[in-house]
Amino acid sequence: MDSIAMFMSSDRLREEHGMLNRLAVGLMNDGMQVTRVIPPFHKDIPPEYERSVSIIPKIHTQFAVPYLQRKVWSEKLCTDLKKQKTTSIVCFGNDAAKIGASIAPILDIPLYQEVITMREANRVKKNAPVTRWLGATPSIERAVIERVGEDRAVFVPLGVASLPTRNELSNTKTKCVVLLNASDKPKSTHNVLQALIAHPELHIFLELDGKKDHKVWSEVEKANLLERTTCLQNVAALRSLLQEADLVILPSSTMPMRTVLLEAMERGVPVLSTKISGFDMLVNGETALIVDESWDTPLDTILQDQDLRNRQQKTATTLVATNYGSASQIAALQVAISLF
Repeated sequence: MDSIAMFMSSDRLREEHGMLNRLAVGLMNDGMQVTRVIPPFHKDIPPEYERSVSIIPKIHTQFAVPYLQRKVWSEKLCTDLKKQKTTSIVCFGNDAAKIGASIAPILDIPLYQEVITMREANRVKKNAPVTRWLGATPSIERAVIERVGEDRAVFVPLGVASLPTRNELSNTKTKCVVLLNASDKPKSTHNVLQALIAHPELHIFLELDGKKDHKVWSEVEKANLLERTTCLQNVAALRSLLQEADLVILPSSTMPMRTVLLEAMERGVPVLSTKISGFDMLVNGETALIVDESWDTPLDTILQDQDLRNRQQKTATTLVATNYGSASQIAALQVAISLF
């Protein structure tokens, strides 16, 4: 029996616990043994989402270990993984990848690592102790192949749960627009905010990650948009809001692939985006509207063109449900592991 250890860093757990939980449970349902290797909980209090995966064995370990403690730490972690008869390690997140790369060679077992941005794909190295990289989109997979060869990359999509079809834009006067990763590229967010000034019917929700928030809020204040702008940092709140939003905007060209975007597309929320390398599901005019320069005309178009929104909704929902469902992710990961 295959016994997989899923190494999950805290940022990936916080952002993608739903996807990771579905993946772990799906693998178990298909007869695999799964162990979750995760950082200790803050003050030893598990977050609410941990309740849904209580039946899956887990190992708590530090992901940042002082040099003088590494030998003892690695010996304990290897002992715990041997008890679970671990046959492979799959890493989710940069911190998880670092400890996976140090542990897999000791146990002499294959190591798999997710890749969710084109930037990460262009940085993989042939001499890395990774058996196979798991590209979140076909383009990311191809970029990895160009660097390390076909036998060391495979397409394993992020998996989303199926959601009921949403209704078209409501007739209410105030509508909701969400900017994902708004603080990643403040200059691009500035351009979006300038275009939104002409649409007072839109309430603006900004996803801020804490790194450059002050720059974004400065732009909001300069544009006199404070009264119609709300900041969001809680992923759970963002997911529930985004699925009912009237429009999602992606101002950052370097954002990582995220299930929250795929869920919105599967739900039929229109997407207005800058060009993001590796995001194959964003097809201009079919599943999204891609902005080349000014945001003003594309924003007007996507808000006013009912036929365009209807086409996007139908095409995006079908594409995501077909290629990025949880079943597709589980099957692809099983194939990736079996190829070794």
